[in-house]
Amino acid sequence: MNVTLISFYNRFKEYSTKYSLGTLKLAAYIGKNEDIEVNIIPINSEEEIAKEVLDKLSDPKIDVLGIPNYMWTERLAKQISKEVKKRNPKTLRLIGGPSTPSVDFSDWNSDEIFIIGEGEEALQQICQAKLDNPGFNAKNINQLMSNNIFSETHNLNDRHVLYTNSQIPRGIPLFSDEIETMKTDKTPEDFAWYETTRGCAYACGYCGHKTRNNLGDVALDIIEKEIKNIGKRGIKRLFIVDPIIGGKPDKGKEVLKLCNSEIPDTQIIAYLRPEMLDNEFVDILKKCNLEEMRFGIQTLNPNVPGWVRSNSIKIITRELSKLKGEPVNWRAELIVGLPGDDMEGLRDSIRTVVNEFQPTVLAAYHLTAIKGTKLYSLVDGSNKDKSQWLRVNDNSQAVESYSYTEEEFWKMARYSNGITSLYNLLKKYCPTKTIDYDKLEQFVFKTWEDVDPKRIIQFDDEYMEQYWQRKLKELTHEEINNSQTWAIREQQSEGYSREDD
Repeated sequence: MNVTLISFYNRFKEYSTKYSLGTLKLAAYIGKNEDIEVNIIPINSEEEIAKEVLDKLSDPKIDVLGIPNYMWTERLAKQISKEVKKRNPKTLRLIGGPSTPSVDFSDWNSDEIFIIGEGEEALQQICQAKLDNPGFNAKNINQLMSNNIFSETHNLNDRHVLYTNSQIPRGIPLFSDEIETMKTDKTPEDFAWYETTRGCAYACGYCGHKTRNNLGDVALDIIEKEIKNIGKRGIKRLFIVDPIIGGKPDKGKEVLKLCNSEIPDTQIIAYLRPEMLDNEFVDILKKCNLEEMRFGIQTLNPNVPGWVRSNSIKIITRELSKLKGEPVNWRAELIVGLPGDDMEGLRDSIRTVVNEFQPTVLAAYHLTAIKGTKLYSLVDGSNKDKSQWLRVNDNSQAVESYSYTEEEFWKMARYSNGITSLYNLLKKYCPTKTIDYDKLEQFVFKTWEDVDPKRIIQFDDEYMEQYWQRKLKELTHEEINNSQTWAIREQQSEGYSREDD
């Protein structure tokens, strides 16, 4: 039996792989069955689907077609499902991914099978049922022993599933020769996604990672084997997508030690909860080949409800301060638009991060309200406290809430993008220099009168970097030497001189 899985990819310039971790994990799990031939077809979600790709997906030899369903791929998922049904109605089409719980059957064909959440075991059950009965379809899913599979014929009363198993289903080891043979595009790649745990011990209201009651674990001996495979594949950049690397501090430390010993030439990107940082972690990070360790601070405003983001501000300030001046590449992440926040709260958060922590990179992202999360109850009005509400645009991004007006939000967006983009440019050219928040802010307010308002509120990093590069080159020598712009003066002295123009 032929099972073909689609791997949607985007932002290829930044993350140069065509194969998503989710698709690879599914392929690895069902690939254990010798009666199943698995093929993975990559599709760029930022482009229209080419006719030759649709021809491949409509091949009569395909018995089961797996289609990922994310908020940014849903249009393509529907298009593929409808086109394949028209050309080859015998192919069983399976839809899975974060957007699956909120599907509207009227937008689909009525004969798809939908999988909520983790899909390995559900996919295996469906494939086995298809092997046993070639006529198996969406009308027969009531025969399966699973609570995360549904269809228009057999809809679920509750489409929210929390997993209780502590072990992540394991298949063929990732990055092995067997997995490589499943890829239809065999162009060598030097970037990859990886996970060492699944789920999160915290329960932030906006986050889509809370799909299980406990952490899904991967044994260290399996991680060691797969990390060795990563080295053999020549992977130069590895993004570990765990919400918190390893799930817990001790496990995270062991994972990083394995990376240090087994793939020292591979740059690592990973996430760590600020409260989990300690002196031992700092020492390990200093020895890592880090492209970037990302710390999700999100906000330091105590007015943001704890169920949205529960931060221990005292611990965060104490622990992240340990990274100041250390040779550790790290990113501080904030969110713009959290309910309870406002312009002054956002400024206070950025001020603390800049003055107290001096991260390598400072990022501020536009809040997205994901359907199915607790935060979304503020959008659809189902929350019990009617005084807390959130309004979003067509892309489910926040634009107004009970704590800020729409006009104030766009000021917050403009401000955060301006400050963070200039900070990052200065850190890029003079990473060891301390940047003062007040002087940074003064320079922004003084010089950005001609910034494109549309580009800045779109969080366009590339545009803002080019904008600030131009502004810095326009400075006079008097302005460069002015103590009020000392950060710029230090930056100019380290290779950004006007004489270089």
